[in-house]
Amino acid sequence: MNKTIFRAILVTAVFIMLFSLVAVLLAVNLSFEMSEEERLRAETKVLGNAVEDGGLDYLESLDVQDYRITWISNNGTVLFDNAVNVSSLEDHSDREEIKMASLYGYGSSRRYSSTLAASTIYAASRLADSSIIRVSATRSSILMQLLSLIPWMVLVFIVAVIIAIIVSKKLSSKIIQPLNCLNLDEPLKNDTYDELSPLLVKIDAQQKEIKSKIAELTKRKREFEGITDNMSEALVLLNSDDNIVSMNKAAMRLFSIDKSGYGKDILTLERDISFVEALKRSHEGIKVETLYSKNGFEYSLVISPICEHDRAIGFCLLFLDITEKAHAEELRREFSANVSHELKTPLQTILASSELLSAGVVKSEDVKDFITKIHSEASRLVSLIDDCISISELDEGSTMQFDKINAYSLIDDVVNALQSAADNKKISINTSCNDIKLNCVPHLFYEIVYNLVDNAIRYNKVGGTIEISLKRGPSAFELRVKDSGIGIPKDSLDRIFERFYRVDKSHSRASGGTGLGLSIVKHAVLYHGGKLFVESTLGKGSTIGADFPLSMAD
Repeated sequence: MNKTIFRAILVTAVFIMLFSLVAVLLAVNLSFEMSEEERLRAETKVLGNAVEDGGLDYLESLDVQDYRITWISNNGTVLFDNAVNVSSLEDHSDREEIKMASLYGYGSSRRYSSTLAASTIYAASRLADSSIIRVSATRSSILMQLLSLIPWMVLVFIVAVIIAIIVSKKLSSKIIQPLNCLNLDEPLKNDTYDELSPLLVKIDAQQKEIKSKIAELTKRKREFEGITDNMSEALVLLNSDDNIVSMNKAAMRLFSIDKSGYGKDILTLERDISFVEALKRSHEGIKVETLYSKNGFEYSLVISPICEHDRAIGFCLLFLDITEKAHAEELRREFSANVSHELKTPLQTILASSELLSAGVVKSEDVKDFITKIHSEASRLVSLIDDCISISELDEGSTMQFDKINAYSLIDDVVNALQSAADNKKISINTSCNDIKLNCVPHLFYEIVYNLVDNAIRYNKVGGTIEISLKRGPSAFELRVKDSGIGIPKDSLDRIFERFYRVDKSHSRASGGTGLGLSIVKHAVLYHGGKLFVESTLGKGSTIGADFPLSMAD
């Protein structure tokens, strides 16, 4: 703006100087011509008086170089001319100044010679005898005068332009200074030109509107980010070129980037074939759903094109974490397969034994053994079904009734129930329990203790020991069942609570059991908000238990 004002002032100043120069020259030339004509008129009067007194002799005695003097008779004949021989001159009665002088006593005219580039002024006066005395002067034209003054004019013009530049620069700076100091954040508080007041009022109104819009957009952005950042699902927004426009925190964790990833092509972060193909299909304007795996997690990926006028202008990518669902589905399939196998084995034994008995091929002394085997396998089958029902109830998350129980009495009931099994392996059971009352689901808590002690008996050594303890710790109620059995390898510690998982399948089959006991323990502990506890040394025994929240005492 400073340059614009500077140029405007400079051009205006130069134009005014040129206009003034031309105007002055024209005025000077006009004034000169008028004064020259007045001088010639005065000369004609003086000469007229002298000629009337002295006649031709007076004229011939004159030595005049600046003017041309001509004496003309009343019929137009030239009687005298100080510049040209009169014999060569024609009749002058038709000359304008002569006609005017003959009629009015005085006449003047001006004639321009393009050949000489000069202008001649004629002044004529009528004498008493009707003759005419004429005086003329020839001067160079204004153009010729200007040409002679060009060097001085150029010098003056250059000096004037330099002065104009300096003055224009200072004036433009002075004009623009208040504008440069404008506080546009608070337009109405500026002390500047009155002419700017309407503009500042408009700027203030626009700024208020802009601030209001920005505040509204910021609020909406924060709301959007607040919602999306607290989503467990990863959300990514792309433009039509697959560049990242926005992503929530879950998406940043998924792709291990931060907001510096905005603007990057999503395909520079992920080159998985299924992902690339899904994104490619979404460019056809169709919603795409596919499975996607990353960092050990399973996702259901939904890509929805955002269309405007039947053209995709962006894409919304939603990653739904289905890892637990996929794992649960896998466990369900494994569970179904294991249940089928576990049910099939005792059923086959029962079926085979019963077929032999019905066929009458079993010796009488062996009938009792066959019946015992059928009873044993049937009992195992019932136990397996009961365990499956218990796990199913826990999986469904159904609400169960909590009641206050005496933990010591419950543990004592479990010991009494399993005492005969322990006696068969000459295992001694010791309990160390405080008189603690817990608010729990009684039959679930019973299942926890029962399965832990039953497991300790099954995997113990003949003549071993079992120690059961329940005490109030600093942050939880600590239930521990310690045995002196075969122990658990380190690589199996994380899997012993899985359904049908057995560390030693041959030993497990021989010891009976369904393979679901510790899985029931896990689900029952989690239902009470507790945490599992496992310690084991291979060949020396294991300690398995749970930590229950202190709130269970309320």
